[in-house]
Amino acid sequence: SFVVGLISMIPISFTLLVDFAIMSIFGIVIDDVTIVIASILIGVGIDYTIHIITGLRLGYEKYSDDDKAISFAIRIIGRAVFINTSAVSLGFIALMFGDFLPLRSMGLLTAVTMFIAAGSAVILIPAFVKSYKRFNIKEVKL
Repeated sequence: SFVVGLISMIPISFTLLVDFAIMSIFGIVIDDVTIVIASILIGVGIDYTIHIITGLRLGYEKYSDDDKAISFAIRIIGRAVFINTSAVSLGFIALMFGDFLPLRSMGLLTAVTMFIAAGSAVILIPAFVKSYKRFNIKEVKL
């Protein structure tokens, strides 16, 4: 749905802000290589968010309670998201062993960004569902 699509942008937007803040703090310039991270983040971040929203919906079908649905999504889906993040991040960290400095920066920054994206999806989406009562997880179509 359109509303769920907008809600899905919360963790992605947060992660983009943190990503560019990290780049600013450490003096990493935005160039042809590092700007690719934003594209990767949007693709991966929306995937993590969809998994969490689906986990919330499945948890609600199983338990019919928001708190138990959130617990289910974090325990089951959140764990899978972080295992996936760890595996993919290791691939990007391998770029740090190269000689080309921009790719080394990209490797580390992408790995860090992926963990921020996963964490923000696992934390911000359930927090939004819990705090914003007009958003009804039961109505999300699978």
